Order: sequence, then structure tokens, then C-alpha cells
Amino acid sequence: MSLTTVADWERWNERVTGRCVGETEMAEFRRRVPLAPGARVLDIGCGNGSWTHELARLGMKVTGYDWAPRTIDRAKATPTLYERPAFAVWSSGHDVPADITPRSVDLITFRDSLASMDWRDLLPRLGPLLTPGGQVYVLTEVSVPGVNVHRPFPALSNDELFEMRRGWGHAETWPAGVRTGIVLSGYGM
Repeated sequence: MSLTTVADWERWNERVTGRCVGETEMAEFRRRVPLAPGARVLDIGCGNGSWTHELARLGMKVTGYDWAPRTIDRAKATPTLYERPAFAVWSSGHDVPADITPRSVDLITFRDSLASMDWRDLLPRLGPLLTPGGQVYVLTEVSVPGVNVHRPFPALSNDELFEMRRGWGHAETWPAGVRTGIVLSGYGM
């Protein structure tokens, strides 16, 4: 199934609940992105909200954004024992929502979503929203030249991961099972 339109994405998210967030993944995230409770976080491409809910469970003030309205409705309806994160419809190709002001966001996350966006346009638009010391966290599948693997989500190449570092003062990557993690900080340095 191709996930190139809102309708495709809606159909996909009606069938699946998103990738579970495992203990190893969360421990690695917390080690690499040590944020205090109350940090303001944007989860871009949140899908059904599994990652967004995990961030809220850590005490972060999270808003999950996705371009598919019914998917956002499902994320909002997910039961939780913790503070409920906010969810909103937003497409990365549009202007940043007006309530997100420069230097007001501590962390922006893309869990299995950045490869489906025009990241070359998006990251420079989001970088100025970060507070001093703010970070971007990406978890993505990586394509290997000459290897054709069927995956539901688009993947980035190693060359794209390297290119993504431009314009950031610090970038750290690590293998995360079949995916790769990257943390960017120091936008514009």
C-alpha cells in the first residue's frame, strides 16, 4: 500500500495502531534526549499517537500533529492514565501553526514520519522554533542501495541522514534495530 495521500494514510491507520514503543527504544530516547517534565514537545506525523502518549507519560507537554483528520480523532480517543496530550491536524507543507512561536519548543520528534515529508524544506522552518538547547529527534528506517525491502513507511538513505546534519551544530546518530536514530541540536550554528 502506498501512503502518499491523506485517504491512504486514513485507511492504513484504521487497520493498525502504530508501532509499539518498546522499553529499549524509550530507554535509548531518554538517554539521548534528557528532558525534564514540563518540556514543550511537538510530535510531527504522530499517526494514532502511540509515541505522543509515551512522551506525555514522561510528563512532557506534547502536541501531536498529523495531516489525517480521522487519525487525529483516533489519537484523541486513546485512553490514558496520564495527562492527555493535545492533538491537531496539520500538514508539514503548510505554514507552522500560529500558536507555535520562535524559541518556544524544547523538542520536535519525528518517529517513522520524517521520510514521508519534504524534510529539506521542513527542518529549516522548524529549527527557529527551538529553545536554546532544543533538539530534533528522528527515528526512521534507512534504505540500503540495491536492497528492495517492502516497508509500509518511506525510508531515508544514509546520504540523506548525512545531508540532514547541515545547518545544525551537533548531530548524533545510532542504530536502533532496523531503524536509525538521529538527534539534531544547535540549529543555525
